[in-house]
Amino acid sequence: TLAPLGAGTVDAAAKLAEEYFMPTITAGLGAGNASRSPSATTLIPPAKRRRESAESNKALCFSPAFLEKVPSSIQTCRSLLQFIQKRLNEPVSEKPAADGPSDLQAKLEAHADSAGRLNCLKERNGWDTRAKRIIDVAALAVSEAGAAELAKVSSNLVEDRAQLERDLKERGEQDANRLAKERIAWTKVHLRREWFSWCAALLQAREASLLVGGN
Repeated sequence: TLAPLGAGTVDAAAKLAEEYFMPTITAGLGAGNASRSPSATTLIPPAKRRRESAESNKALCFSPAFLEKVPSSIQTCRSLLQFIQKRLNEPVSEKPAADGPSDLQAKLEAHADSAGRLNCLKERNGWDTRAKRIIDVAALAVSEAGAAELAKVSSNLVEDRAQLERDLKERGEQDANRLAKERIAWTKVHLRREWFSWCAALLQAREASLLVGGN
């Protein structure tokens, strides 16, 4: 099953990733839908990956140029994947709802999801060193293409928030970020989990390619 990063005006994480890889999503989703990422349930145990590599490759297909950025040792890939699987198996709290007027809840939550992802991508610290060997999000965010994308998303978010604040003011409320504080914080954490999912998918694809190359 492939799970979306969440609702919002722009999926900044996928846009940044496109600078380095263009995953082609099949399995009924259609090619080019880079706003979706592999969930923990798609991970295949090491014992099964050898005989099921062909089937797993049907779900995600990464460009060879990007795949080559992943470690070239099968043992290293398996070690990193084992670590990432442990992180993905950690308990996940339920997504909190935003406070505020019920007729604006959907807009508040969409704003919170976009704000949480953007805040996470702007952070330089806290990205796991081992997973950065697969996808270095912090480096992508400060690259020329990444910085431009974040600036565009940030500008759109400011405009969206301004309209949302006007709507809230009419209903006796004012601070959108305060009403959606818990949702924003949850989304920041969830984006890093989605990052681990992408790293796991890349490691699986890399291991499969190495196994094929070794035959």
